[in-house]
Amino acid sequence: MWSVWAMATQTAPWITILPHTTSLRGSQYEITVNLPFLKPGAFLVQNVATYPKVRAIRKLGTLKPDQFNSVFAGLLRWLGDARV
Repeated sequence: MWSVWAMATQTAPWITILPHTTSLRGSQYEITVNLPFLKPGAFLVQNVATYPKVRAIRKLGTLKPDQFNSVFAGLLRWLGDARV
């Protein structure tokens, strides 16, 4: 099962996504967040992608600020940001 974490602005025609999977491999770049609207699994920060906003079918839910920060920190770590 693939779900996505998406970030977009009100006016931008694009969304940036991180896929969510239930098939875990133990990578340091699999960020586990418990969410009631997804099966247990992790966001894959190595698979970041940007798509036109019109491809987004529906909103599944929202991450709380601490959950968002956890996923975002994992993405920054994968990108080599020294602050995390």
